[in-house]
Amino acid sequence: MTISNQEASISNEKLFEDAYGRIEPEVVALPAQRVRRVNVDVRSAVATVLAAVARLLTYRERIIKELPTFDVARFDKLEDYALGLSHADTLHSTALKPTDEQKAVFEEGIELRDVMHADVNVAIRRKFIDSAVLKDYEGLVGYKNVASDLQIVAQALKTNWAKIEGKCATSQAEVEHALKLAARLLRIAGQREQSTEALDQATDTRNRAFTLLAEGYEDAQRALGYLRFEQDDANDIAPALYAGRTATKKAPKVEQVPAPAPSGVQASAATVTAGDAAKTGTDDAKNGPFMK
Repeated sequence: MTISNQEASISNEKLFEDAYGRIEPEVVALPAQRVRRVNVDVRSAVATVLAAVARLLTYRERIIKELPTFDVARFDKLEDYALGLSHADTLHSTALKPTDEQKAVFEEGIELRDVMHADVNVAIRRKFIDSAVLKDYEGLVGYKNVASDLQIVAQALKTNWAKIEGKCATSQAEVEHALKLAARLLRIAGQREQSTEALDQATDTRNRAFTLLAEGYEDAQRALGYLRFEQDDANDIAPALYAGRTATKKAPKVEQVPAPAPSGVQASAATVTAGDAAKTGTDDAKNGPFMK
């Protein structure tokens, strides 16, 4: 493939958000009792369906012809279902992630806390500050933990400033900044805790999008299993979304050998031959999963 062809191919790809927009009415309208929880790796499931769609489309006309009750409209949306689920999954994964600004404040808070903690320890060793000032210091991560530690070390320096002025690397300006930084961290912590409603909504949306994809793909797998019953290769064409699971295989033909009849007694007519069993299975399959 040349570079120009490759670029053209990429430019023809659909956008995740656009695909989600097309299926959003179905996502919203899905009855609560039908909603499934995501129980697969979403990225792997999406990749599996996107790879299978092209192969499935080659059987579209046969499905319409041989399975008249099959929901072909849902079949035609498989690609949008997959891309739409990927978009919903991205929204879910970013629902509680800190913004760049929040992350920068948090990282600054950790760095300043560690530096000032070291300065307080030096002052304690030189007997300028009582060691009891650090009794509640924890050194843990988390917005509220860092904010609390910052307040402790900053206040310890501020309260004993007359004793340590000129003997400590930390400046008064840094002490004041640390206290303001602690306040900002607590404000961010509160905002994040109150954003759980957004996470709940993102989780529900992802579950609904997953349900649409799973139901549509399972329908396609059943139809394909009917069409490819004799070839027994449906799972190769449309692999299972769930690791370790495969499409139903045909039962092996087991020849039934009747027990020897007593001398002079004819074998029971109820004995089923291997050929009869195979024929029965084939006739049942011809009824199809979508026939009335």
